[in-house]
Amino acid sequence: MPSGQPDVIADAAALDQFLVLPENRFAHAVLQSWDSPANGEPLPPVFLYGPSGTGKSHLVQAALRQWSETQPDWKTLALTAAEFSARYAEAAETRGFRTFRKQFQRLDVLAIEDLQALTGKFEPQRQLVAMLDDVLAHECRLIVTCRTSAAEVSGLIPELVNRCHGAVSVPLRLPALASRERLLNHWVKSSGVLLAPEVIPYLAEKFAVSPRELQGVLIQIRAISQQKKLTLSVDLVRRHLLGQHPHRVFPVPDIAKLVARHFQVTLADLRAKSRQPRLVLPRQCAIFLIRELTDSSLQKIGDYFGGRDHSTILHACQKLVSLLPDQPDLRQHLAKIRTQLQAPQ
Repeated sequence: MPSGQPDVIADAAALDQFLVLPENRFAHAVLQSWDSPANGEPLPPVFLYGPSGTGKSHLVQAALRQWSETQPDWKTLALTAAEFSARYAEAAETRGFRTFRKQFQRLDVLAIEDLQALTGKFEPQRQLVAMLDDVLAHECRLIVTCRTSAAEVSGLIPELVNRCHGAVSVPLRLPALASRERLLNHWVKSSGVLLAPEVIPYLAEKFAVSPRELQGVLIQIRAISQQKKLTLSVDLVRRHLLGQHPHRVFPVPDIAKLVARHFQVTLADLRAKSRQPRLVLPRQCAIFLIRELTDSSLQKIGDYFGGRDHSTILHACQKLVSLLPDQPDLRQHLAKIRTQLQAPQ
C-alpha cells in the first residue's frame, strides 16, 4: 500500500461502505464498475485528480481492499510516484532492471499515486511511460492519482501527459457546504462527541476545507468534549476551538502589525509571498493568532497574507501547534504578543 498519510473521506473499510458525496460520486461509480471481470473488454485506465485531502488515496485504498475480498486471485500493486522513482533509482544504481520490471508483470490492478512527485524527473517518467504501456497491453486495471490534471503539472514529459489524457479523467472536488455537514454528521455518530444541534452547521460553514482538514477539526472537537464532559454549544466551540474572546474584537491588521514589530520585520514582508526563512516563524505566529483571536475564515486570512490558499493557512496553524509543546521560547513569544494585545492567555 502507498506510504504516507492517506486522503480521508470516511473511515470506511471498502467501497460498499464508502460515504458517497456529489464530489466523489463519479469516482466511486467508476471504481465500483471494476469489481467484476471485464468479460473480454479491456477497461480504460482511470486518472483521479483533485486537491490534497479530497479522498484520492482513501478511495483507491478502499477499492483495493474490496477487490482483495471479492477477487482474491487478483494481483495488485499500489505505490506512490515517489516510490516508483526511488525503486527505479535503486535499479539503476545496482543494475537490477530485471527485478525492477518483474514487479510490474502480470498485474491485475496497478495504482500510481501522486503523479506530481515526478516533476522534473525525466528518466523515471520515461520508464513509467514504458511500464504503463506494458501493463495496459496485458489488460491491467490502472489508476493514477494527481493533485491537478496532468496538463497542469509542470515538468512532465509530453508522452506521460498523453497517457493520462487517454484515461478516464475523474475530478475530486473540495466538499460543498451540504457535503461538509454530511461528513461531520457521519463522523460524529461514530465518535461519541456530544454536540448541540447547531454546532455541525456552524462548523460546516466556518471550515470550507478538505475532508482531511475537516476531520482534523473534529479531532480537536473531540478533545474539547472529553475535557469538558458536557454537550458542546456553538459558543463553547467558538471560544475553545478558535480561541475567540466573547467580548473583545481584535482587528486583523492590528495583530499583524504587532507581530511584525515583535519580530522586527516589516508588515509588508510579513504579508508578502516571500518564503525567506527569517519570515516563516513571524508569519506563522501572525496567522495563528489571527485564527485564534478573530472570526476570519481561512480564505480571508490567506488573502491578507499575499493570496495564500486556505490549506496553506491551516497548515501554518497546525505546524505552530505541533511546535508549542517542545519550544518554550515560542510560547513566550506568543504570550508577550497576547499581553500587548490584552488578549486572553
